[in-house]
Amino acid sequence: MISRAVRVALRLAPPAGAARPLTVAVVVQTVGFGLLTTLCTIYFVRVVGLNLAIVAVAFSVAAVGGIVAGVAVGHLSDSLGPRGITVALLAATSVTVLAHILVTDTTTLFSVLVLYQFADRGASAARGTLIARAVPATTQVKTRSYLRAVSNIGFAVGAGLATWALIRDSRSTFVCLIVAAAASYALAAVILALQIRSIPPVPREHRASVTTALGDRRFMFFTAANAVLSLQFAVLEFGMPIWVTQHSKAPGWMVAVLFMSNTALVTALQVRMGRSSATLSGAVRAHVVAGMLLAFACVLFGLAGYLPMWLAVVALVGAGISHAFGEMTQGASSWSIAFELAPPNAHGQYQGLFATSTSIGLVAGSSVVAFVAVSWGLPGWLLLGGAFILAGVSLPFTLRAASSA
Repeated sequence: MISRAVRVALRLAPPAGAARPLTVAVVVQTVGFGLLTTLCTIYFVRVVGLNLAIVAVAFSVAAVGGIVAGVAVGHLSDSLGPRGITVALLAATSVTVLAHILVTDTTTLFSVLVLYQFADRGASAARGTLIARAVPATTQVKTRSYLRAVSNIGFAVGAGLATWALIRDSRSTFVCLIVAAAASYALAAVILALQIRSIPPVPREHRASVTTALGDRRFMFFTAANAVLSLQFAVLEFGMPIWVTQHSKAPGWMVAVLFMSNTALVTALQVRMGRSSATLSGAVRAHVVAGMLLAFACVLFGLAGYLPMWLAVVALVGAGISHAFGEMTQGASSWSIAFELAPPNAHGQYQGLFATSTSIGLVAGSSVVAFVAVSWGLPGWLLLGGAFILAGVSLPFTLRAASSA
């Protein structure tokens, strides 16, 4: 029994080498991210006393700053080396998280959030380059899968810890937990600095032009398709709670059930789902499947708003499962395509542009889901599902067309 448990544990452990400190750092960092995400809006509105609408606009403006960070930081990672840039940006993120407690008015709110998003999204882009340079090509997608799985665990722990502040409802408790979130980013930086060897920059004579990735038609087509599929994050995080509670007959507790089941499925199965994307051709096929799974989830979500209570519950469970598998398939396929299409001397640029495509989906997602799916009802959900199918199915054709052009 013990030997079997050891074998299972070894199968579940991340690959040896740089993947292991990366995994530990991501767990530590996402605990802080879970804390901050759960607390910061409530802190700004309830504790600082800022207007909710102003806070919402500030988050949107700051998210645009995160989009800008991708390509710029990616090129910097190629020029100066990805480990140093990742560590520096994690340390900078720690400072900007700590600066949340200094927010007193609209000006400081916008300043802190823009700097935080730039540093945080920049660190994410640099980490993609670090994986491409420090992890063997054969285990890069597997490593990304581990990072996605453990980030869900870290986020859940951070969100759980944040309930202490929500229960105590005092400024001192909020401040303590924001300081803890800042410390988590700093600790992640220390782990990477100590546990991952320094990686030299790409030699100047082999360094790609700063616009190489932007001029790569195949990668730009992929970036556009991935941005559309990345709208799926807003389906679960934004659209689903509103749709379930305000537009369906399903009980409100289904929101918690769908969130918890998504976390459990992604944590348990993300690594296994990555196996089908081990090659570029497999990843492209998986990308098509992801679009179809996400589209099917949209159909079921839409139908749930027009069914009796228990049929609505069944539809929502089916939608949640289909969405979770679509999310995992999209993640694994997109990581593989992003690595496979990037030339060795420009991984930073390409991973930065890839991170930007995900950021665009995250920024635009809530608005698209709100104004299309939630506002239009079933026709809107079907339209969103159609966009997912188009983004998935079109990729193989656009990649072939761009290659032959």
